[in-house]
Amino acid sequence: MTDNALPVVSLNRMEVQAEYTIAAPPDRVWRALTEETQAWWGAPYKCCDDTVEISLELRGGGAMLEKGADGTHVVWGIISGFTPGSYLELEGSCGMAWPSFGNWSYMLSDNGNGGTILKFRHSALGLFKPEQQQNYGRGWDDLLGERLRNWCENGTRLGLGHEPEWARQQA
Repeated sequence: MTDNALPVVSLNRMEVQAEYTIAAPPDRVWRALTEETQAWWGAPYKCCDDTVEISLELRGGGAMLEKGADGTHVVWGIISGFTPGSYLELEGSCGMAWPSFGNWSYMLSDNGNGGTILKFRHSALGLFKPEQQQNYGRGWDDLLGERLRNWCENGTRLGLGHEPEWARQQA
């Protein structure tokens, strides 16, 4: 390799898909996803050491934002599409180290018993290690399958400022 040669870069691809059943109606789950994010999203799934707010600007081009006490703002993703009450899609890094790019979506439907089926998909491409897929899969299971579910079903707040002890220790 000469001094002017570019290094070889190896990109990895990640694909996470999951389905969760939540014993709450779709409108309740939609409200939790879009208006009450920080009630169920928190450590260790954050970028700032001192996060004070996690929010979603529900509009085309709106951002999922994390704000730190020191004024830091982290854009997790930009809303690329949504259908009120049933579908939300975002594009961006989703907390991955740069350079990476991802797309993730939530699709809600009534399960016929007053509950919700949440279908989730997250695809990403970047300079992350292959085991990142396993880590993100476990993280989404915790965020959606445990924290979001508990918030929607019984009001148990496991998000920002109320995370489980193990999560605070990993942050």
